[in-house]
Amino acid sequence: MRPCTILLAVMSLGLLLPLTARSLGAAELNTLAVVVVSDAPGTGRGEAFADWLRPLVASVRIVHYRPSEILAPAQLAGDVVLLDWDPSGLLDDGAAARDSAAWVALAAHATMPLGARSTWHTPTVLLGAAGLLAAEAWQVAGAAGSASLQPFAYALRPHHPVSAGPMPLGLAGAINLQTPVAFRADLSSARISVLPLVSGNPSTRWAAGWGADADDEAAMPDVECISGGLNQRSATGMAVWRQGDLLHVGFRQRPQELNAAGRALLANAIAYIADFRGDRPIAIQGDRAGRMRIPPRATVKRLLLQQAAGGSFTPALLALFAPSEQAVLAPLVHDAPGLERYCRERLPYLHPERTSQRLALDSDLQSRSIPYDAPAFLDLVVAALRADPETGYVLLERYVPEFPKDHPSVAQSAWVAAHRLALFPSDVGGYRWYVDPLAQARGVPSAALRGPARRDVGAGGAPAKP
Repeated sequence: MRPCTILLAVMSLGLLLPLTARSLGAAELNTLAVVVVSDAPGTGRGEAFADWLRPLVASVRIVHYRPSEILAPAQLAGDVVLLDWDPSGLLDDGAAARDSAAWVALAAHATMPLGARSTWHTPTVLLGAAGLLAAEAWQVAGAAGSASLQPFAYALRPHHPVSAGPMPLGLAGAINLQTPVAFRADLSSARISVLPLVSGNPSTRWAAGWGADADDEAAMPDVECISGGLNQRSATGMAVWRQGDLLHVGFRQRPQELNAAGRALLANAIAYIADFRGDRPIAIQGDRAGRMRIPPRATVKRLLLQQAAGGSFTPALLALFAPSEQAVLAPLVHDAPGLERYCRERLPYLHPERTSQRLALDSDLQSRSIPYDAPAFLDLVVAALRADPETGYVLLERYVPEFPKDHPSVAQSAWVAAHRLALFPSDVGGYRWYVDPLAQARGVPSAALRGPARRDVGAGGAPAKP
């Protein structure tokens, strides 16, 4: 897991500059055609974003949608789409108290205005609730998180292109706060540094935005966390982050509610995502109708230890496991050393069963002490295809679903060798290996294609510092 935990550094002593067309003055922004997609004009949110953008970009259009409407592609033609999708005021004041199950139920009845993920190819900024709803509608990352995000950037990467321009963000306005209670499980420091994106202080009750959990998603090559934010869930949540050609800006404030830093952050995000026409979200979760979402093992471990400390495992947590695993876990709720041993010795070898999708033990891997996401797993598969084809087939089918099932084992081992540099493992989407299509197309190892390196060839400038 590589959550967004780089602490915000105050890198500049200059004043935050006002956001104007002159100060932007960069081709990355002022040559873009932007389409703002928003709900009915009665709320005025779409008009607020469009009015702010007009002096900054080459052209801007606003397109309103009805709750059950899928917009025609011709209506959405542009370089970047800014999607303000917030049916029924999903993130209005008080939404921080709502539980995730209620949101999923609402999202299931909402219609994605941009249509099917498979047909969508325009770089897109997802504002506020749009990140949550797009995750549910398109089965991409971002469905787990918290509607408690406040407009104060935390752990902002100071050397990232979004921080650098086209509008110099300026970090001199950062303030120090006492570490929030929700952050103390992840941080030992007594105080944290945050950058206000509004003219006010954190004690004000601001309209809540959507912050996504990092978990395993942040370790995927197509995902990068640019900034976290103040929230009531954890220090590792993602407030501004990218998956493929989707850039999530979880803060919900309109431009006129933001200060110069907040508007610069949004403007720079629009300019940045325009350079990702060739990247795509990799971990599409698929149709989960009737099946539960299996969290990454890091999340499962955290939940097990937290609930054991409280004295019992909840039915919802136990339901993630197959009956055989539930029988092993039940006695460990009052056995802290035993539970730690379980997490160390058994949890790495769990995988979702094909039919129930509940976590069960893979004894084939446990007996070899090779978790599915270890680099040695691919060596094991190649060796098995040659010496024990039946085992090799089972492992490939279980963990590498893109392998060519209709070829003989030797061809399959050749396929693994040909795709090896582009293959990477992730718990997201079913505990499996993925092919990174961008790495395969460029002939570059997936491990070397992270963050800004995934921009379109010839886009951007100097690579960002790590």
